Amino acid sequence: MAEFHETLPEDLRSHDALKDIKDITGLARAFIDTKSMVGGMVRVPGDGASEEDRAKFFSRIGRPDSADKYALEAKDVPLNEEAVKAFRSAAHHANLTTDQASAIFNWMVADQKERIGKLTESEKEAAEKTAVALRSEYGAEYDRRKGAAEIALTKFFTADDANTIRGLLDKNPGIFRAVSNIGMSISESDSGGSGGRSGGSVVTVDDARAKIRAAQSDPKSPYRDRNHPDHKAAVDEITRMYAISGAA
Repeated sequence: MAEFHETLPEDLRSHDALKDIKDITGLARAFIDTKSMVGGMVRVPGDGASEEDRAKFFSRIGRPDSADKYALEAKDVPLNEEAVKAFRSAAHHANLTTDQASAIFNWMVADQKERIGKLTESEKEAAEKTAVALRSEYGAEYDRRKGAAEIALTKFFTADDANTIRGLLDKNPGIFRAVSNIGMSISESDSGGSGGRSGGSVVTVDDARAKIRAAQSDPKSPYRDRNHPDHKAAVDEITRMYAISGAA
């Protein structure tokens, strides 16, 4: 050991980097190991680095070549595709690695899922409270009122708008009263002022289901006979019955 170090210039003999080197063979091995290690290292680009050097660095540490290469998946959570696309673009612009982008995205999905769960539970509680309040207010007339509301929805609104309003009926007693009053007025008009009660214009859920069963079980009914002149009218009526029965 002493002989090897004595062959070195005086300013290198006591250097810490050479203290474990015993001979020229050991020095050669240490040099090769160091070269291999340096070759596998990633140099962090400085402030004056070119965009090309920066791109090479971020690609080397795990950023995908393009934004659409991020593998992101939101299970059981409705997310807008445009929003996901925007996130991918922002992640790539920020030079996030695949793992970094996935970690952030998964946190966002989990947070959204938790928020939806809380909202769904809250909506369910609100719907139950509304139903209790309305049944208390209308008593046996509640089902007729619900059928009347369905009549108003199918008569005056598109399918999408009707579905939106149905969701509000379950949460807002005021909206339920307003829409059911419209339906009741329609029924009163159609039944010549009978109020839709004795004439049966306001159909309950049970009434609707009974009419569906009757139309489906009778082979001679216009509903089942495609050649019957009243077939279309019968189909429209049963479709309305399905809407009423499904609203329960």
